[in-house]
Order: sequence, then structure tokens, then C-alpha cells
Amino acid sequence: MKLHLLTALLALCVFNTFNAFSQGKIMIVGGGTENYNGWSDIPYTWAVDNSANKRVAIVSYSNPSNPNWLPDYFLSLGAVAAKNFTINTTAIANAQATYDSLMTYDVIFFRGGNQANYYLTYKNTKTHDAITDKFNSGGVIAGTSAGLHILSGVVFTAESGTAYSDECLKNIFHSSITLKNDFLDIMPGYIFDSHFVERGRMARLLAFMARWKNDHNEKLTGIGVDDMTAFCIDASDTANITGYAYGTAAVNFYRQGELGHQENRLFAKDVETTQLLHNCSINLNTFEVSGFGSQMTVEHTHEFGNRTLLLSGTDPVSENQLFISHLVDSVAWPSAPMLIITGAGTTLASAYKQAFTGAGATNVEIGQALPANLYDPGLQALIEQAEVIVFIGNSYQTLFDFIFSGSGNGELLLNKINAPEAKVAFVGDNSRLAGAQVVSDNYITNANASFNGQLSFNPGLNLLTTMVVMPNTYLYSTDYYENTNSAIPYAMLEKQVHRGVWLTVRNFMKYYIEMLDIYITVYGESPAMILTNQDSRYDLNAQIFRNRQVGGFEYMDFRTLLYPNRILVGDMVYGIRSNEKMFDLSAYYDAKAKQIIISADIDFPGNLRMKLYNISGQIVKKEHKMLQTGKQLITLDVPELTGGLYILQLQTNNGTASSKLMITR
Repeated sequence: MKLHLLTALLALCVFNTFNAFSQGKIMIVGGGTENYNGWSDIPYTWAVDNSANKRVAIVSYSNPSNPNWLPDYFLSLGAVAAKNFTINTTAIANAQATYDSLMTYDVIFFRGGNQANYYLTYKNTKTHDAITDKFNSGGVIAGTSAGLHILSGVVFTAESGTAYSDECLKNIFHSSITLKNDFLDIMPGYIFDSHFVERGRMARLLAFMARWKNDHNEKLTGIGVDDMTAFCIDASDTANITGYAYGTAAVNFYRQGELGHQENRLFAKDVETTQLLHNCSINLNTFEVSGFGSQMTVEHTHEFGNRTLLLSGTDPVSENQLFISHLVDSVAWPSAPMLIITGAGTTLASAYKQAFTGAGATNVEIGQALPANLYDPGLQALIEQAEVIVFIGNSYQTLFDFIFSGSGNGELLLNKINAPEAKVAFVGDNSRLAGAQVVSDNYITNANASFNGQLSFNPGLNLLTTMVVMPNTYLYSTDYYENTNSAIPYAMLEKQVHRGVWLTVRNFMKYYIEMLDIYITVYGESPAMILTNQDSRYDLNAQIFRNRQVGGFEYMDFRTLLYPNRILVGDMVYGIRSNEKMFDLSAYYDAKAKQIIISADIDFPGNLRMKLYNISGQIVKKEHKMLQTGKQLITLDVPELTGGLYILQLQTNNGTASSKLMITR
């Protein structure tokens, strides 16, 4: 009994830690340049207006290059005084005069720079005391970029330099991840990150959280703030601590769920993810969100289709050795006819032909999906005989004009990749083509595409009917990280897509059938990152300050995925769609007659295609019959079948219907 009481008291102390220190106000800024009459006016005015004496102390480790800018800017927003403090030695930081001077200001604002300098120089000094005392007396503590990092309860100190998301994704124990909780106590239980979407720091922040959970068995709430964006927290009412998002992009939250590592790689599951846009708010006691006006209405949440798909995360042959060997040995077989579909340039396709041959494939050809080849008999023969189709080096418009031409080799290729038991692979950039929606080609040619609202999202091949896929997430220069990181949630919101997948260097996703269920898994040195819609409220960027393609939503589910873990994404029976409407179907097995008896109600006369699959997804019986309109009985002779579970599929020009059958002997 005493032990239970002690445990309860300890839990209560942990729960109330945040409230015990929450008396003042906090403004954290993700970085970027402040501007007169721009995005920063609202949050910076909030900081001034929420201070008692409207005096602003601006602290930095180095002398600012433009010393008058920030003081003048704060004065323009209503501050009665604003002064720079350069505190770059422990002696200055620990001076009583520094403490006394800082305490005459009710806003203490930390510039950007290197948070290691702040942490190492100010820890356990009078400057450290001034920050805490000012907050506890109701003041406003603020910081941008590096100044943001030092304000959370757990600090990424950057004592070993910065940490990059691709490294953190592969190894949560990377030497660059230096975390400490012995600085400020004004936001215990939280860890902050800056320049969030701009530098693709989603994986980094989650790796920080996973590392802390591993080392200290404490779950943190992560807040990532985009550049030119601020999050203002009013903690004066401990029962109703509220945060407000302002600016050009989003304030990102990660909380709850499972966090850890899978052979050092980031493992995350069921992590609750929120992205707040300008003028949205969140209650940090309950995490209730306000400010969104639209409701998600996702129609397709289950995959369908008896096929195998491979999607690699990058283009170079050298980065895809595991993908190449898996395709040749596990998906196809060495002698299977393989056709590489490419565009105008064949250099990359030729390199892969050589790589597939080197891995043991004996029948590899290249076909170009170009207008001139729409009726080429040679390409027609290659498509007809191919058992594996591989898409490499195609531009969106050229390939889709060809494949959706409605005739010739375009129609033949489309039917081939949609046929039962199809085996289709996509290399690197072309992996985005497999999904329900495709991000435009300029995501890797225009570094400012997302920032300037120039990404577009168009229908994909729809082999993955519930997904949008982003390859090359961390492959190219960090200049492109905003494109690759923002595109997934933006496409999911704008186009109402159920699931988004980020792939990167040396990994690939596999879509496959097992026991009539459809799964995805990921192989390679890095896990994929996956976001799943949860039918919450959302909005696209308000575009008040910039036309940035950053979406906001109340809640989505975030996870990583790496083999042997997998996700059930569909069912061959209940995921099947029709062109217009389903027709009624029931079936049973007559053991004495060794027949399947089918009762069907057909809307239109025509050709009926019947296919019977075993539990491995292989066709074991197929037959065509001509039917009239109305209810009728159809028989399918199956004397050769062994006992077990089967799936019967009936298809007419009006649609497709399926039913499971248990056959006994």
C-alpha cells in the first residue's frame, strides 16, 4: 500500500512539473529574417505586449552584424526600450551586474547562432538565473534558431556540431546527438527544433526523442518550428497553457506513441503528429487544437490489386544493390523477361540493364515510352512477353501522355502493369509515379518550389491507390529538403490521400500479397517514414505572408517502417473497386459435383471473366462465359483443386466482384 502511494505521488510530481514552473510566457521562433510589416510583426508584438514594462533585452554570444536592426524593430512594435547584450564569456555571464541589468527588462530575447555557445557559457551562471527568475516572475523569454533550442527542458546542445536527419534516421546513437536537461526548467518534458521544414528535421527531432527515451526512459513532446514562423506560449494560467502559431509555415508537434531503435535505426510507431498554421492554437494541457476549418474526407483507405511492387528511394545503381538483387532473386527469377521502360535518355536505363544482368538476370530489354513508339511493333512484342516491368528515368508528362494515350503500346503497357500477378518496379525518382498522386518534376530542380508555391500534384499510375510517395527525401542538397519534406503532407491534404511515404538513399518499399492480405514493408539501411491520415480537421497554408506549400492538420499518425516490420494496407477481396458499380455475387462449393456454383445478378449482357486464386495469389482456374442481363446461376468445374481457402473474382465491363471460398475434400 505504501509502495502504491509513493508511486502515485511520484507520478503526480512528474505530471505537475510543467505547471510548477509555468508562470511566464515563451516565444520560440524557427529562424529566418524578421521583416517590417511582415510575418514577424504579430508574434514579436505579442512578446512586447505580454511584458509588463515593454523593455526588451536582446542577447547574443557574438556581436551582431547589424546591431541596430532588432532594437529598432522591437521599438517599432511598441517597446519602450530595446538593448543588445553581447555575453560571450563565463565571467560576463556570471557577473552580478549582468543579472541586475537583465532583470530590468521583461522580455529576454536570444538571437540565433550556435546553441553550444549559449549552453556552455551561460549554464549555472547569473545569466542562467536571470532567465529563470524573469520567467517565474511573469516575464517573456524568447529565442530564434539557436536561441530557440536553449529554451526547452531537454536541449540539443550541438556540442559535437549539428546533426543531420539522414544520419539520425540511420542511427539514433550518432555522435552528433548531444542532449542535456540541466539548463533551463521553464519547459520540462519538451524538446525544440528550428528551421524545421526548411532543413527536413522531422527525422532528427524524432531521433532526439527516441534517444532520450532510450537513455532516460522519459517520453518527450517534440516541437519543431519552421523558419519565418513563431510559437507563442502563454503559461501564466497553469490550468490552461495555450500556444499560438504565427507566420508563413507550421509549428509541428510529435508526442505519445512508441519510440526507440531497431538495430540503432529510428523506430517510431503511433506517434501523434500535429501541424499548426498561422492563427491556430493548441492547449498544452489537453493538446486540443483550434483554428482549422476543413474536414478530411478520404475515400480510399484500403489497397487492392494482386501484384508485387518495388519502389526504391534513389536513382544511382551504386545505392540500389539490395533493390537490384531482391528484384532479380526474390520478385522475379533470373530467366524472367524483364523490360525497362524509360524516356528519351537511356543512360540510366542502360546502367541498370547491366546491373540486372550482373545480378543474374538473363533476359533484360529496354523500351522507350515516347510518342514515336506508340505503335512500334518491336516495343509491342517486348511489352507482351515481359514478366517484369521496371520504370527508370521517365519524366511525368512524357510517360503519362504515352501510357494514357488510350491506344497502341500505351494502352498495352497500362494493362500490363494492372494485370493480376503483375510484377512492377520503380527506380528512385520514378517511385513517385506509382502512387495515387505525383509531386511535380521540379521538386529536384527548383530548390524554392515549395517555398514559392510552385509544386504541383497530379494523378499517378494509381498502383498504390491510397498513397503518395516521395523518393530522394534526404539524397540531394539540403537546399531541396523543404520540397521533399513538405510535399507529402501537402499532397495528402490537398488531394485527400490516406497515406504518405518518404523513401531515401539505400532503401526500398515492397508491396506484396500474403494469404490474400496486402502488406508493405521496407528494406535497406534506413527506415521509410510514413504519415497516415486520421480524418481530422485541416487547412492548407493561409498564404497571408507567403504562398508556401505547408499544410496544417489536427492529427495524423507517424511511424517508421523497416523489415521485418510490415503494415497491413489492404485485402484482395474487400479492396476491389469497379468502374461503375458492383454487381451482386454469391458462391459456394459443391463437393459432390466438384463445382463452384455462382449466383450473380448482372446489369448488362456481355462477357464474364472468371478467375480463381489460391492463397498465394496465383490463378488456378480461369474461364470466360457470355451472360445475359438478370439473375442467373453459373458453374465452374474445379475437379483438380485441393482443399483450402480460395478467392473467386468475376469481372464484366460493368465492374468486378469477389468472394472468398473454403473448399474441402
